[in-house]
Amino acid sequence: GAEAPVGPDEPVGPESDPPPLGLRVPRWPPPLAALGQVSIAVMQSSANRSGEPAVRTLAHVPESIRRGADLVLDGGSLPGVSSTVIDLRRVGADGADGVAVLREGALGRDQIADALRAAGLAGATGR
Repeated sequence: GAEAPVGPDEPVGPESDPPPLGLRVPRWPPPLAALGQVSIAVMQSSANRSGEPAVRTLAHVPESIRRGADLVLDGGSLPGVSSTVIDLRRVGADGADGVAVLREGALGRDQIADALRAAGLAGATGR
């Protein structure tokens, strides 16, 4: 059956948390320039399925992902290494730092820990 929505005065806990949402922050000029021309939030998928090798060209993006997209930009071969993925869902929970590095990529653990400390959050745990 359908679950009732959580009201503004209802407690929110792990059993009522929404599914996680990943936010991507590119540093590569072409996507940044394109995003700078858009005045609404842009939702995007990774170019590969979880656990599969990184995709560097549009030709290697699975057809099922391309079919589900409203817009596909072909920027040629992507430079660099894969994104670093961190999970911040537990930050501040029960006094723990709550930061987990799920995949180390372009940013190393030390860089992430430094940035989080500068933002007033605890360092990455690597859990």
